[in-house]
Amino acid sequence: MSWLNLPNMVSLGRLVSWPVLGWMIINEWYLPTFAILTVAGVNDWLDGFLARKMGINSIGSYLDPLADKVLIGSVVCAMMENDLLHPGLVGLVVARDVALAEGSRGLPALCVTGKRFCRY
Repeated sequence: MSWLNLPNMVSLGRLVSWPVLGWMIINEWYLPTFAILTVAGVNDWLDGFLARKMGINSIGSYLDPLADKVLIGSVVCAMMENDLLHPGLVGLVVARDVALAEGSRGLPALCVTGKRFCRY
């Protein structure tokens, strides 16, 4: 499978961690949650670094931002559940991520190969 590579596996690991992090926040395990979020941040850098070094340009360019949005969305929703964040702020964060995800769906069609801002 062409999408099964090390950078994508790192992104998938981050993507599947959201239920655990949400559960940990709801159960007020804040220090372990902080540690896991720190590791997730390092993994976010690592998958991009590995993809550039290995010359991989695949589904990971969609998987990485999706993992970020799902992870942040689950964290802010769990924090709202514990009254740590105002629901209006959570709504703004989730709406922004949905808008960014929807907006990026049409980006490849608009992208001109060779331009600096393109991923391709």
